[in-house]
Order: sequence, then C-alpha cells, then structure tokens
Amino acid sequence: MSDNNFPREGQMLTAVTVQQANVRVLAGTTVAASERCIAVRFEDGDVAAIPVKGEQLTLLYGGGARVLRLRACVTDIIGEQKALLEPQGPVTEGERREFLRAAATVRLWAEVVPEDTEIEEPGPSNADAQKWSETTVDLSGSGVKFTHPTVRVKKNEHLLIHMGLGNPVTSVVSAIGAVVRARPSKSSEGQLDIALHFTTVPELSRDRMINCVFRMYYKQLGNQFGTVIEPDM
Repeated sequence: MSDNNFPREGQMLTAVTVQQANVRVLAGTTVAASERCIAVRFEDGDVAAIPVKGEQLTLLYGGGARVLRLRACVTDIIGEQKALLEPQGPVTEGERREFLRAAATVRLWAEVVPEDTEIEEPGPSNADAQKWSETTVDLSGSGVKFTHPTVRVKKNEHLLIHMGLGNPVTSVVSAIGAVVRARPSKSSEGQLDIALHFTTVPELSRDRMINCVFRMYYKQLGNQFGTVIEPDM
C-alpha cells in the first residue's frame, strides 16, 4: 500500500498506545500530514490526556472502504492540544470495517424515509440531540443495531437516523440504512429490535463513527489489546 494514504487534513483519527499492559485510546483531528510529519490536534485539552514526547502510537482512521493504520512517534508537543508525529513505516490496512464493532450509548432519532433520500451536512445540532432518546447501540462502520420505542419499520424499508455521540454529546452523525431485521424486543415490551445496514453515510459522519467505534472497541478490549493487535501493528 502506498504512503499517499496518510490521513487528510481535518480527518478524525484514533491514537492507541500500549505501555506496560495499559491501553490509552485518544481522539484527534489531523491538522496537516506528509510522509515526514503529521500534526494532530487532540480533543481533550488536559495535558495528561494527550501523548507525551517520545511516545509510540498507532494511528487508526478510515480510508475509503478500508481501515488504515500507521505507526508514529511523538516528536514534539505544541501547547496543550497539538502534537507533531513522525511516521514509522508505511500505511497499512488494519481490521476491515465490517468486522470492527463496539457497544456505545448514544442519543438516537430515527424515521422511515424513501431509499433515495439525500442527507445534508451538517446535520442536526448537538443541542438538538439532547432531546432524543438515549439507548445503547451495537455500532460498526457498516451498520448499527438498536432498540427503539416509537419507530415502526419493516424489513427492507429505509431509515434515516441521527446519533448524538458522547456524554455529553460532542458530535452528531447521520446515515441512511436498509432494515435487515425488525422484530419485537424480548427485553423491552412494546419496542422493536432493529438491525440496519448503512447505504448512505456522509464522509464526516463516517469519520466520526469510525472514531467512536475505535475508541469504544479498544477500551472494551482492555488488557487484551496486545494479544489482538500484535505483532501486526
């Protein structure tokens, strides 16, 4: 795989470090990237929550239909949120998106729409998402499973969904998907268990979802991380 698959400017990415069996999962946004240097702004302003100089990272981010990863070393810290990273080797293909999934608590809104409905970005504001129903979803880059109290939908119909990610909500993602399963929930009376395969996902929403899945997935792995990702990192 060629090195022109470096993260693009403005792209969200996940930085993972493993030190003495302790896993840290950080979220960042690419400020600039080249074969020699990548500048990343991390979301948390807390100095303790960003990498330190000399720390080895694995960067994970979306690349078309693939998940890409890149080893890097922190060469400098700028202020309290930005880090300069030096790539360590080529960009490689990591776990395929459809096999990487995680449970996440989100605020969700959904409605039945025609298959050819278009999504406009930016979507609803973060404040809007505070009013939606809170639920736990099984989220991946290719689809989502969730239980919903009000939407009524059948297999092969299409749903437009908005999800507020984070607690409090820090970003909102939107997608349209085909319903592959909709059946009465065994655990929540009067609600539907819905499985959705994404058919339309705007680029920004895709980046945000991938970032969320990576962060939750590796946090849930905990100390098993090394046995899963090594020695291919």
